[in-house]
Amino acid sequence: MDFQGRYKEGKKKREEKMNADIAIIGAGPAGSTVAGITASEGLKVIVLEKEPEIGRSPCAGYVSCMDFLDISQRVIQTKINGMRTYFPSGKYMDFPINGFNVNRNLFDRELALNAERCGAEFHINSEVVGLIEKGDRYLGIQTRDGRKITAKVIVGADGASSIISRLLGFRNDVAIAVQYEVSNCKIAPEINEIYFDFEYSPGCYVWIFPTGKDSARVGLAVRPHLADKKAIDYLNNFITEKFRDISKKKLIAGIIPVGGLHKRICKDNILLVGDSAGMTDPITGAGIGYSMLAGKIAARAIVKAIKEDDPSLLEKYEQGFRKVMERHYEKSLKKRKLMDSLTDNKSLEENLPKVWVTFKEYWCKD
Repeated sequence: MDFQGRYKEGKKKREEKMNADIAIIGAGPAGSTVAGITASEGLKVIVLEKEPEIGRSPCAGYVSCMDFLDISQRVIQTKINGMRTYFPSGKYMDFPINGFNVNRNLFDRELALNAERCGAEFHINSEVVGLIEKGDRYLGIQTRDGRKITAKVIVGADGASSIISRLLGFRNDVAIAVQYEVSNCKIAPEINEIYFDFEYSPGCYVWIFPTGKDSARVGLAVRPHLADKKAIDYLNNFITEKFRDISKKKLIAGIIPVGGLHKRICKDNILLVGDSAGMTDPITGAGIGYSMLAGKIAARAIVKAIKEDDPSLLEKYEQGFRKVMERHYEKSLKKRKLMDSLTDNKSLEENLPKVWVTFKEYWCKD
């Protein structure tokens, strides 16, 4: 199925009312996970994606075998068995990992297709601009082109710049990320490389994630308050220094939440999942696995709440996710604050083992 064509909407204003059990904003891994599970239980699910295609993300695309025991071969680009972490001085440490670099476009689309097969209805080019409220109740959502969708449960899965999160009063603290797909580059095809260097990626890191024998995704993120130029300028400078005769292809940019889990991820009949809830790891930027875990917990709570006609059961989502993950975010957020205080390569060199997950010092008690 071609998501790019099937649900493409015109820009002409129109009035249309739709009803659903669940309205999900965002067709990334979090939203599609919720959609697939709840639709398979016979609930009416509508998913709205503001982009013209599913799968746009500056994500480097690594997924762990621990999180994804069953993954389609179609979306896998490379099998990864190691992570190489570089200090600013150029020395490095190798760490064994077990996972895959995936094509994020195909990965996200496959999740959406699975959800559609379960009965979920997807609409692309559908930007949500507000909530429908009556008193202290949220009745549904409205789109830019005039549609109104009423729903028993609303799920905000619309990423780091989530409108649903903003409407509830939350703001993400972010890093700015840019990434090229490149070819004709010399790389170790089974190793994901991470570079820490304040001159290239202040407050964050550069990544080189192989997608083939001589192709990769090369990207970086910067903390806005530490950067003195645009993220793309940092990335172009790094590539110029690192590679010769490289071919740069697709460029994508975005923001990554680094401020940790929001204080609330469930309010009345609205649930936040994925980046919209600040679920990206504040240090590593990893988020796919956490988003899908949240999606599964949220879906179970939603099904139970709707089938038992008891909205209070939606709180089980927040309770369940925090029970599993809250300590993880608390630790990572402490490391983020330390990382933000490292403002030159000397301090970064000395403190890197304390702020990066492949070093044993990271896991010592604070």
